Amino acid sequence: MPAGVRKSSLLGPNGQPVSYFLYPTPRFNLRQYKPRYWLSADTKSNVSEYDRWELVNYSRQLYAQVNELSTAIDQKNSWAFGDAWDPHYLGKNKKWGEEAAEFLKLQFYPMCNVRGPEYDLKRSLWISGVMWDVDGDDAMVLTESPSGFPQLAFFPSTRIGMQATGMRGRMQANDNGTTGTVKGGKFDGAKIFDGVIYDRNLRMIGLRITSEDGEVTDIPSYSCQLAYEPKWHDQGRGIARVATGLLKWMNLSDIDDFLQRGMKRAASIGLKFKSEEGQAGLGNEVITSEDDPNPAGAGALASGDGPAGPKIYYEEVEGGEMYYLNSTTGEEIEGLDYKNPHPNSEKFIERIIRGSLASVGWLYELINLSSTGRAPSRLACDVGNVSINDRQGTGYRRWKRAITWAIAKGMKNGFISRNDDGIDPYRWEPGYPKPLSVDAGNDEQADRENLKLGTTSKALIAQKKGHHHQEIEAQREREIRDLIARAKAIHTDFPEVPFETVMQLLEQRTPNGQPLAPAAKPQGNSTGANRGNGGV
Repeated sequence: MPAGVRKSSLLGPNGQPVSYFLYPTPRFNLRQYKPRYWLSADTKSNVSEYDRWELVNYSRQLYAQVNELSTAIDQKNSWAFGDAWDPHYLGKNKKWGEEAAEFLKLQFYPMCNVRGPEYDLKRSLWISGVMWDVDGDDAMVLTESPSGFPQLAFFPSTRIGMQATGMRGRMQANDNGTTGTVKGGKFDGAKIFDGVIYDRNLRMIGLRITSEDGEVTDIPSYSCQLAYEPKWHDQGRGIARVATGLLKWMNLSDIDDFLQRGMKRAASIGLKFKSEEGQAGLGNEVITSEDDPNPAGAGALASGDGPAGPKIYYEEVEGGEMYYLNSTTGEEIEGLDYKNPHPNSEKFIERIIRGSLASVGWLYELINLSSTGRAPSRLACDVGNVSINDRQGTGYRRWKRAITWAIAKGMKNGFISRNDDGIDPYRWEPGYPKPLSVDAGNDEQADRENLKLGTTSKALIAQKKGHHHQEIEAQREREIRDLIARAKAIHTDFPEVPFETVMQLLEQRTPNGQPLAPAAKPQGNSTGANRGNGGV
């Protein structure tokens, strides 16, 4: 037995060695199973700086070039962020809350991004959501204008780290090049990996941001936020969700190109002309002797001796092409027979798309509604809403950081009045977009029944419609006050019409309305007959 080979010396009832393996692995039968690579125990080693940069590079190209992928990612983040996320104050100082809400909506939201009003806060959140799917992460830096106005600077994943930018001169890497040490500055001696600076507990304490001119700046964590959705406990940077199906998306893109090429030829008039010479006009070669994989055939063709190498000519005819092929037994003309895209190939493509879309948290049925029925659609909506809620959780942490920064800087620099009641000025919540729904009518009926039973609230019902209950209650109060004021004015002009009747005429709350109040009975003495029977 070769040295170093382990073999059991205990034999079972069948005379075969007793296995000493707890779980089966592919390394014992390499012909049946595809061997897998051995991984490092450290996620940062398995996804190095260069590996992550390569994933980002390919993911961006696929997002921009594969319409199914870009549509799914855009849809998911549009449902997650949409046109909602307005700030709503939940504190005690209502008057201050109205002032602060006006500052946030009219000043901070439109001008928060240093790049200008095209990148308002809602649009910036949507772009960040797309980047979390395509790049894996992005950074938000808290800053301010020269006048002290609170602002935000957003940096894509490619601006964080040193492997992608070549800025490794300011760190001393160890042997495997995965983790280094910061030299100089406020983080001198701290560990750094792919632009993220850590303390002894591997908690992020800073980011290294690279500007467009190549200068790097180390920013402490209290002035920035690196947002991503981790999948591993020892993960230091975000990993693109597209990375799981990266090769499948590449295969799908190649298959699509080949199918389009075949469909274009099938749409033209394709003829094959087999003749003894198999030649068309000069200069129309499709495959020439230079393409011959057999050097001997190419040499024989060049010298005029022996059989010629493979050659295919084509001639453009009206509406298509004609291909000339060699034939030693006679001539024949036949049309080209195209069988793709075959239903089997379409099913295979659908399988690739389904699996790849699942990696970014979306379903094939949500971009191809013709493939669903009533019950599957409800399940697809539930799954989609779970993915949307997960993305909104990441977006909420970024939104909360931005709003807190805006309020703190706004009070400090005099853009809004101060509120020194502890954490009261920072009690803000966003309004979320409405979730996916299959049958809005049935959902509304169920909401009404649940509200009667006390199993839901107006806040949850308002959120399903993409609104916030505070907005609805405040607007309804304004409408009711306006309705009462109008009813009083009309009743004053026409006192013979009761106030309740005016209210009912102005606004009917039920489909059938309510009976108008009866006219008042005339006053006076009753008749004798009425007195005799008691009068009614």
